[in-house]
Amino acid sequence: MSTANIDAALVVEVAKAAAVSSSLDTVLHAVADGLTRAGLAPGRVNLAVLTVHPALAGIGFAWSRATARVASQSRPWGFLDQREHLESPLHAVMTSREPLRLRLTAGEGASEFPIVQDFIKLGATDYLAVPVQTVRGDTHVLSAWTDLPGGWSDAHIATMSALAPVMALAVESSEWRRLSLTVVETYLGRRTGPKVLAGQIHRGESERIRAAVWFCDVRSFTDLTRRLGDDAMVTAMDGWFELVVDAVHGHDGEVLKFMGDALLAIFPVEGDDWARAVESALDAAEELHDAEQVRAAQTGVPIFSGVGLHTGEVIYGNVGAPGRLDFTVLGTAVNTAARIAGLCKPLRESTVVSRRLAESTGRDFRPCGSHELRGLSEPIDIFAPLSNVDYVPSGI
Repeated sequence: MSTANIDAALVVEVAKAAAVSSSLDTVLHAVADGLTRAGLAPGRVNLAVLTVHPALAGIGFAWSRATARVASQSRPWGFLDQREHLESPLHAVMTSREPLRLRLTAGEGASEFPIVQDFIKLGATDYLAVPVQTVRGDTHVLSAWTDLPGGWSDAHIATMSALAPVMALAVESSEWRRLSLTVVETYLGRRTGPKVLAGQIHRGESERIRAAVWFCDVRSFTDLTRRLGDDAMVTAMDGWFELVVDAVHGHDGEVLKFMGDALLAIFPVEGDDWARAVESALDAAEELHDAEQVRAAQTGVPIFSGVGLHTGEVIYGNVGAPGRLDFTVLGTAVNTAARIAGLCKPLRESTVVSRRLAESTGRDFRPCGSHELRGLSEPIDIFAPLSNVDYVPSGI
């Protein structure tokens, strides 16, 4: 079989893998298997992918002959400026957008790229990195080394280079899928985002779910803003929102909406297990208040919140205008949770809950009286967890 036929067959094989898989792991495995069958004897095959992600600079995928498996490693923001990357062959290819071949038996690249020494210790004789350029303008890199005696032939180099265009399509497709999921999960939440991505985007499309509803807001937000200034307050609020999201997500809740200095979240009920959802919501509130005190001591910025919790059935889905929709929850339980949260300051409690929520768990609570809430026809009994973090005055 001619080299051209080998190249074409390998490209088709990789293209088929990319068409049926949402994972670059599978595609890279197909590349490694194909290169092996084509006689290139790869010891390791890598794919370095730049990403659009709020926390990641890129993801590296690596196939190893020793394990016959693909492993992936995420690279945080700032990694592209670190010495490890700047002194790597990948950086050279990303900046030049040209292939880089290193004949390792001749010592090429050993002094220029520290990682090449690791390849040589593993018995590598030849190395090739080819740019994988996508429509968006990014340059990703497909690379491999072999331990074939004498290294690769020109035909071998042509075979691997022929994969660059199809790998570009695979990366583009995978990255758009990943980017879409990242965007919807970042802006809509881990439960809501995938629903929107799956096509639940029509106005009025909704479902009734049961949940513990969480509403919290910052106490004395106006006074804090006046003391800190707008810019400093934005930075401080970002830090506070991070504490809330970590607490909610850490206990299987879903953040649905940021509203100025307030936040709405739900802890969905699975089956009839109300107690688990309620316990999760209470644990998240306790974790948040502990974290607020630690952060205030570390930063000197006293941002503390009040959390109101209630349970009930809510409508979960799309509302809004045809050209601008919001995926959220609506219902009396949501309004009640917001009103309950407003009692934290006058009651000098960090977390307050309704009787319905208090009776859904075996925890002990102390009564905080019966209160009339705007929009509700009857007064509602309010309770506070005995384990509540002490209320911290806003003026400290």
